[in-house]
Amino acid sequence: MEDVKKVRDSRFEILRIICMVLIIMHHFACHGGWTKTSIDTTVNQGVLDFFIIGGKLGVNVFVLISGYFLSQSKFKLKKVLQLIAQILFFSISIYLILLIFGQTTLNWNSLRCAIFPLNYGNWFMPYYLIMYCLSPFINVIINNIDSKKHLYLVLFLTILQIFIPAIFGATFFSNTAWFITLYLIAAYIRLYPNKIFDSFKFNLISFVFLFVLIAVLNIFVGYNAWSTTHLACVCCSITLLLTFKNSKEIKSNIINIISSTTLGIYLLHDNVLFSPILWKKLLCCPSHFSLPWYQFLLFAICCIIIIFISCFIIDILRQLLFNATYKLFKKIKERKQKPVEK
Repeated sequence: MEDVKKVRDSRFEILRIICMVLIIMHHFACHGGWTKTSIDTTVNQGVLDFFIIGGKLGVNVFVLISGYFLSQSKFKLKKVLQLIAQILFFSISIYLILLIFGQTTLNWNSLRCAIFPLNYGNWFMPYYLIMYCLSPFINVIINNIDSKKHLYLVLFLTILQIFIPAIFGATFFSNTAWFITLYLIAAYIRLYPNKIFDSFKFNLISFVFLFVLIAVLNIFVGYNAWSTTHLACVCCSITLLLTFKNSKEIKSNIINIISSTTLGIYLLHDNVLFSPILWKKLLCCPSHFSLPWYQFLLFAICCIIIIFISCFIIDILRQLLFNATYKLFKKIKERKQKPVEK
């Protein structure tokens, strides 16, 4: 398995796990194949409306955590190569398995999704990798400006991507720009602590209030306050990060191991070729929507748990395979470099 000794404070690892659960809940609501004609009760629709609000929150927090730590760390090309290797491994493996079991066909459209996952079928990872590759340049800017200029930069970018689109309808939004904005926000939180940033109770209460507000607006009003750049979602994401930042320190190797699989869980269950099969054929989501609300809720929770545990086990096996392969190549390299005795 991956070296969990290098994994950061377990508080943030718990947060990563929570975010992944929120993202799976979001995908359950988005990709389950639900249709209005299949709705049996309004409560079931309310469950979906509640599940859907956590996805963008989870994404924002993932990026905030990355920015929080990357702002004070060095760029590693090895990390980029490891991420690309993991993405390709799951993409190609899933494609071959689906091909063997007759769940996809050998054609250019499906083949390019498998070979070029960063171009086709995965929206998050390309922007995350771009952000990571830009991190040393962003850090140069961060380290050469004072707190006021840093704050002005954050305010300018948030106005450009949150307030102007909300008020005037014009948008300057791109995922790359947004990830960099979140990176700068997280870096500011780490570099310039203050009473608000360090208050556990204030941030916890703020998070709960905002999360409930977003849920109520979506379920009862039909207003989308959970989108990536909506002010309520952004503030909710920041307060969630700060809540865990100011909680008591936790050290748990088990938590770190689980957290190390979160990216694998995402790459597995949201693969562009596998996702429709998972939700509609394996879990048969559409046929369960006519259940009474309490049975539907239980079905939804079971789906989340099954996906998380199954993908966790698969990624643990992937980590063992990668580590064994790495050790094998390392031994071969050492033998080649070892001088031959005369």
